[in-house]
Amino acid sequence: MAFVLNDRVKETTTTAGTGTVDLAGAETGFESFVAGIGNSNTTYYAIVHQSLDEFEVGLGTITDASPDTLARTTVISSSNSDSAVNFSAGTKDVFCTLPASKAVVEDGSDNIALGAAPTISNASGDLTLDVAGTIILDSSQNVNLYANGTHFAYLQNENSDFRIGPIIQDKDFIVRGNDGGTYVDGLKIDFSDAGRATLHGGAHFPNNTDIEFATGTNTWSGEKGAKIQNHNNVFYIQFTTLFATRNSSGTSVTSVDTSGNGIFKGNVTAYGTPSDIKLKKDIKVIDNAVDKVKQLQGITYTLKSDGNRLTGLIAQDLEKVLPEAVYTSGTISDEINGIEAEEHLAIRYGNTVGLLVEAIKEQQEQIETLTAKVKELEDK
Repeated sequence: MAFVLNDRVKETTTTAGTGTVDLAGAETGFESFVAGIGNSNTTYYAIVHQSLDEFEVGLGTITDASPDTLARTTVISSSNSDSAVNFSAGTKDVFCTLPASKAVVEDGSDNIALGAAPTISNASGDLTLDVAGTIILDSSQNVNLYANGTHFAYLQNENSDFRIGPIIQDKDFIVRGNDGGTYVDGLKIDFSDAGRATLHGGAHFPNNTDIEFATGTNTWSGEKGAKIQNHNNVFYIQFTTLFATRNSSGTSVTSVDTSGNGIFKGNVTAYGTPSDIKLKKDIKVIDNAVDKVKQLQGITYTLKSDGNRLTGLIAQDLEKVLPEAVYTSGTISDEINGIEAEEHLAIRYGNTVGLLVEAIKEQQEQIETLTAKVKELEDK
């Protein structure tokens, strides 16, 4: 069923009352409703009694039958206070019409009026659409925007995806708003630069949101090549092969692989160790350093997490003789996968230098004492 308007559609009827009217066929020089409007379609109609002051304008539905009929679906205006007319006996003209309240016309003030309620005003060169309800743009194709006859932008339904943008080559899409009385460009998409987007005020991403990057170069295969994520206020950078940083010349200067192995092109400074005596108090020389070193084991071992072969000390051994060099650390947590950090002992290897220095000094004293005794014996 469709809504149809057509010219030169007119018939007569002798039906009385307020119901559906039987149509008596086309008048000379006119078409019938079935021919001009079509079976099951709706149209605006007028019914006017030929000898009495009775009329009705409304929206009706046509049925191809024997005889054809017009159902008076909605009454728009009538001689019965805009309600359905109880037509008297006699012949009535029935024809297709355009009700004034449904018409779009331009008045003498350059205003375009839509019926009795909404208006479109183009006075002073402006176009104002003022309606009490919803404005609906319904098109099976694009809604195109023009300026001085030039097509510059469009709205489009593409397989239920909504598209909007400029149509002129290399032009930008800009979202602009009022910030405290000043208009600013919030978002700019540069179509002369392959659609590069610029957020002029920066971007805010709430907690538990992701920024995902496709694999490949300007392609989308469905896999995520990398992800930046804020999860429970923890900032994550997730990657599939290698995380790297570059300087302004485009040279890679750092990299971290998926096992956590890092490569730095320059020096790595984690933090400095304050050593000026002005910064220290409760200074004590490590005593019995050799005995303490003898309780330690210099070992080689395989790290369980990645299988690497390393060398070092056992933290529990060092804690017994030099607890200042041992601290409690934890594995890197992975809240995304529900893995909590596991606590373990770790060593500040730089803090073992003092122990080793004092051990060497104690050994040197022992060596010097033994050397002196040997020389004494030789002199005798």
